[in-house]
Amino acid sequence: MKKWTITIALATVLAANLAHADASDNSAMAYYQSGKAHQAQGEYDKAVADYDKAIEIDPKDAIAYVNRGFAYGKKGDFDKAILDETKAIEIDPKIAEAYVVRGTAYSHKGDDDEAILDETKAIEIDPKAAIAYVSRGGAYILKGDYDKAILDDTKAIEIDPKDAIAYVNRGDAYSRKSDYDKAILDETKAIEIDPKIAHAYVNRGDAYFHKGDDDKAILDQTNAIKIDPKYASAYVNRGSTYEKMGKRAEAIIDYRSAIALSPSNPDAYAKAGLQRLGGAP
Repeated sequence: MKKWTITIALATVLAANLAHADASDNSAMAYYQSGKAHQAQGEYDKAVADYDKAIEIDPKDAIAYVNRGFAYGKKGDFDKAILDETKAIEIDPKIAEAYVVRGTAYSHKGDDDEAILDETKAIEIDPKAAIAYVSRGGAYILKGDYDKAILDDTKAIEIDPKDAIAYVNRGDAYSRKSDYDKAILDETKAIEIDPKIAHAYVNRGDAYFHKGDDDKAILDQTNAIKIDPKYASAYVNRGSTYEKMGKRAEAIIDYRSAIALSPSNPDAYAKAGLQRLGGAP
């Protein structure tokens, strides 16, 4: 769940760059703008179809490849995302966003070293690209290099103090270093900037759990579930807190809810929790 948090900010970056597309062919631009509109609404299949048409008309439109790659990434097709961003880079090696999106896709595929290389290249092209620092910081978190992650997210915040995802990810890194007070401060700031980021509530709730503030932990995980009812980690974390509080029935319900969200690949923590409590999935 943690990896895709950076793409919330990335969507804004891409939207800002759409005006850079070549408008020499009005029909290609019409499909391009339609793809942009679908993408903004989260309609990624329709966005891909529109970008297909734009690219068919103008195969040298690098930004169309960037955006289609982003849409593929949101659909979970990271191989196609990488292919599109690579094509965009072949057409125009100076598009920082192409490296950012490709780096994000590599991170999802577990290739964090390639992700870091791409985000570093994006930073070389555009040292003010806050999202590249956030994305690279996310890759450092996944590699366990929390200090470098904190440095990158701090740099992103210096560039853009309203970058909620930078606070979310820095808070995550602090939490993994067991600095729960700083984690809570960062997640609280992220929530102030954007109250609809479920991941910030999950992270802050986890920090409260480790500090022994179970009531606040329950409240945060509950808020995360209200925002995103399909957020399995929120159910697992709330279930763990209920279990710790001795509320067996509530814990079993949450563990079962987490498993039900992905029955073919059930959450390992939820399964272990049910086994401890003697509750069948």
